[in-house]
Amino acid sequence: AAAATAAAAAAACAAPALQSQLRAFSAPSPSSGFGGGGAAAAEDDGVAPRVSFRERVASLMGRRGSEWDLCAPVEGATCQCVGTAALHTWTGDWAMLRHTNGSIRCTSDAFGEDPRPHFAKVCSCFAGPRWPLEVVDGLNETIARNLVARIEVGPPGAGCDPASDGAWLLCAVMSTRYDASVIPDRYLPMLPPAEQADAALRKLDVCHRMAGGRQAIRILGVLPAKQARASLVPVMATKASMCAVVYEPGTGIAWEGREAVFCPTTPPQCLPACECADASHKRINVRAGKDDDTECWACVPAEEATGEVAPPPDGPMETKVSVSV
Repeated sequence: AAAATAAAAAAACAAPALQSQLRAFSAPSPSSGFGGGGAAAAEDDGVAPRVSFRERVASLMGRRGSEWDLCAPVEGATCQCVGTAALHTWTGDWAMLRHTNGSIRCTSDAFGEDPRPHFAKVCSCFAGPRWPLEVVDGLNETIARNLVARIEVGPPGAGCDPASDGAWLLCAVMSTRYDASVIPDRYLPMLPPAEQADAALRKLDVCHRMAGGRQAIRILGVLPAKQARASLVPVMATKASMCAVVYEPGTGIAWEGREAVFCPTTPPQCLPACECADASHKRINVRAGKDDDTECWACVPAEEATGEVAPPPDGPMETKVSVSV
């Protein structure tokens, strides 16, 4: 209940970065007073000059090259966008977000919700790379294992090997829901899988833009952190259940994933199918002997394992295993 309350509180917070960008995008000029830009540039009498609707549209259409580009000037039009599309009001004080690899209708039906009925809306696009199906499938597999996609940026040539761990830095960008509200990564598994994948793709867009195409990007599939600060701690590839390099300068986008899925080393956290990253550890079924007879595996040092230890995944699995914790 506490986690759900915290998640709801986090979801109620608007994404300030997106809103400030949309406000700046919606402002026709620094002196117009429209979209938040007129307060500092008001005339001496304190009254901002009036701007016609036609002038606003013309100005918006001319602001190509900004982070958010207008892709549909009227509601109901088609937004041509590879990246993150936003359905929002003219003042940019609210938005619904979707990732798209081509086009999306600029309607509340296409974006899933309309918290601002009776307000005219337009659509904008935050351009990103065209993430191929293999990346989408990799993210879906990560999400299906109840793991959080941790996005990291590193130098060209860095990979999922332990020697590269020190080269990677967390892409510290907050995740956002469909309604642009911020949600801590540890609460992402509470969302529907489709919304989790969409949030991950939109976060990839931002991280790729920040890296400028000159840095590599990898995704680690990690268990949700129990505390916010824990998500900022560096994670070694061998401690992450899944790892894949999704962007490499010079070669482009691909899902260069590690074949092995590593078991958690902190029971009772476990995964249905995995193997030990450390050869000296033993794989144990955390749920053995409990009412839930489904297999769920973790790896612990041999001296901590009690009962019958399971063989590697390619051999016959035993379920009569317990662990001292």
